[in-house]
Amino acid sequence: MVCIAACSGRDAADCIIPPCALPVAVEVAVTSSGAGGPVPGAFVTASGAMSGQGFCRQGAATTCDVMGAVGTYELDVGAPGYQTVHRQVVVAGTTPACGCTSVDTQRITLALVPAT
Repeated sequence: MVCIAACSGRDAADCIIPPCALPVAVEVAVTSSGAGGPVPGAFVTASGAMSGQGFCRQGAATTCDVMGAVGTYELDVGAPGYQTVHRQVVVAGTTPACGCTSVDTQRITLALVPAT
């Protein structure tokens, strides 16, 4: 039996509450200020509402996803040979009493400047 006790009125001892996957709270497109292309080795470190490393992938730009919940995030975005950029991002959404958190993914674009 699978139910969400707080929503169904059932006894919590009889229920298995499935875990919720964290949604993408912030999506960062990272490019080079000079060439405008992807940035190898890019990273995003988040603190605030959730803390940890983002997951980055290469394409026409480097895209990094920060998984999380509703709240304020402090992001440090950088790459080897580039200056690190700091941004604050506020993620809105809902955190229901039962069910999974829903966020309005914030999408930002940052052009990294080579370190001098």
